[in-house]
Amino acid sequence: MEGKLKDQTGRLVIVSSDAHNMAPKNIGVDFHNISAEHKYSAARFYGQSKLANIAFAKSMSERLADRNIIANSLHPGVITGTSLFRHTPKPLAWVFSLFSKTIEQGAATQCYLAAHSDLTGKTAGYFSHCKLAKVKAPGDDPEFRSRLWRFSMEIIKKHAPDLDSIT
Repeated sequence: MEGKLKDQTGRLVIVSSDAHNMAPKNIGVDFHNISAEHKYSAARFYGQSKLANIAFAKSMSERLADRNIIANSLHPGVITGTSLFRHTPKPLAWVFSLFSKTIEQGAATQCYLAAHSDLTGKTAGYFSHCKLAKVKAPGDDPEFRSRLWRFSMEIIKKHAPDLDSIT
């Protein structure tokens, strides 16, 4: 995709989640068990994927900065009217419903990041409720993001060997 993104104003909006807090402490992503060959925890792996989304947005913001394209990530909230809690015991699902948002409310932060003039030039942020939010370590660590980027590119090249870059 090298050169496919022209120099222009644009926004990349990556949906993540506060569930990134469930990623392994300190390491963020267990690169040695990425396929869950040793031990599997749905919450832990979901957390890893959401932390990776945040890291990806931050990495893309750096890679696209000279093209005037910003990249941010967000937590949409816990959304009612989806099948997210279909396997959750009813009493616990009811508790979650007390703190959940409608689909429209959940889309608000995505729309804000995609279109609001307040965000012009603001990049590499993680947002919740249309406000900048805190990212769990190591999501802000450039070394972690670089390792995750290289690791991801190795996997991509196995399946798309002609792809030199994704920016």
